[in-house]
Amino acid sequence: MVNGTMTDHQDGTVLAVVAVPRSGKTGIDRIAAGAVRIRVAAAPVDGAANAALPRYLADALDRPRGSLRLLSGESSRHKRVLIGGLSRPELAARLAPLIDRPVKP
Repeated sequence: MVNGTMTDHQDGTVLAVVAVPRSGKTGIDRIAAGAVRIRVAAAPVDGAANAALPRYLADALDRPRGSLRLLSGESSRHKRVLIGGLSRPELAARLAPLIDRPVKP
């Protein structure tokens, strides 16, 4: 289910994300159109939502915050986030329980 949302990278795995800013809570909503849809409570003002997204993912995936990097999509809802140090199977295993318990607004 989550495998179509990830690609290999020399430093880890790239996760395709659709960010939904100004949501009531921050959390994974669902898999949609080949990307993980993540609700972000922060507004897309002065980079607040872009900063909140990797911070949430680092905490949720139990990774150091420095191991995540926004590769593309700084001004778009469609983003590519590098999760450093995790292979696709490792990332899929960490994402699966989060997707089974989506955040509802």
